[in-house]
Amino acid sequence: MLPEHVDPVVFAIICLFAVVFSIAGLVMLYLVLRVPRQGDRAKLRIVDFEIHVGGEGEAYPPVYEVLDGPRAGAIVRSYNFSSKSSSTVRTTSYPNKKTEKLKLRVGRETAGWVHRVDDKGLSTKDFVFQMLFAMPFLLVGIGAIVLAVRMYFR
Repeated sequence: MLPEHVDPVVFAIICLFAVVFSIAGLVMLYLVLRVPRQGDRAKLRIVDFEIHVGGEGEAYPPVYEVLDGPRAGAIVRSYNFSSKSSSTVRTTSYPNKKTEKLKLRVGRETAGWVHRVDDKGLSTKDFVFQMLFAMPFLLVGIGAIVLAVRMYFR
């Protein structure tokens, strides 16, 4: 039973927000930490970009060549949990203004992680960006939990 000073509808909405945002943040953090946890540090070189066309628009994740570590010489795709593509095309077969700019980045080297089994690679820069994308969801969920607890015990 709720105390008399707590409106049940508002309390239910806040609890729903807390659950949804907390779970979304935790799932995103799990997905981001999956490659570093199940992979090995490696030096990566960008060899091409893919064009993902999906519901949220176009994305241009890189394709890496692994330069060192246990998977040296392997070609891996960038691991990006936020991109669900409906079609994938390499930039070499899809010339436009954006892909011409991306081709200038081909050959650059970066540090990152490579999954031990799957053909997934994650650069340190992408890891930081994905962590920064996931954290607000978790923080909003935690904030809603704090608000619900304060509302209940007030």
